[in-house]
Amino acid sequence: MTHSGGICSNKNVILFPGRGGSFKTSLIMDFLRNAEYSYLGDDWVILQNDTVFSFPAHFSIFNYIFSSKKGEDLSFLDRILFISTFWRPTSRLKNIAITDQGKLKGIVFIERTTGDTISTKKISGKEAIEKLIENNYLELNSKSDTFAGFSLGPFYTYLTAYSYIFPDSTLSSMWNQWHDNLVSIVNNAACLILYLPNKYTDDIFQNIKKIVEGIS
Repeated sequence: MTHSGGICSNKNVILFPGRGGSFKTSLIMDFLRNAEYSYLGDDWVILQNDTVFSFPAHFSIFNYIFSSKKGEDLSFLDRILFISTFWRPTSRLKNIAITDQGKLKGIVFIERTTGDTISTKKISGKEAIEKLIENNYLELNSKSDTFAGFSLGPFYTYLTAYSYIFPDSTLSSMWNQWHDNLVSIVNNAACLILYLPNKYTDDIFQNIKKIVEGIS
């Protein structure tokens, strides 16, 4: 399982690994709305060989944002309104096309910058593996393990404690195992870093769409 967004078109999957605040969710929403892609996840997906499986964690939160907001930022009032959807679940939410699996075609790392233009950098499979592991590690190790202000649970704390008590366990060597598994996964995928400006706009999305279509 990897911390990444995922979209699918014609059974080809593009992953968007990125840290919180990098416009990952905004990108995925725009691909669903404006580019006829389907949804695999906006926070986590499952990788096995060259296949990506959907893992729609926190889907109700994503669906609320998708149905009610242009961007991904939620105010305090938005969070109150989101909670109210549990009592009126069909009132504001939209149907979202979800694909259960597809073939990995590309990995586009999202990094937000302080500039005002888009740039890209192709990277090797080795570099992509290092960045995927780093991205997962930072996400699991984050002290503010939240999505849109909602707690996701202390998984990394449990993992660290378990590894300390059982240092020879399979779970303790998960990072090394994951590295070995990723070697075969990324071999046939296009890998690049997409540097985004500090402000996300419709024009920015159209430029990103052209880049992604060049991969998929």
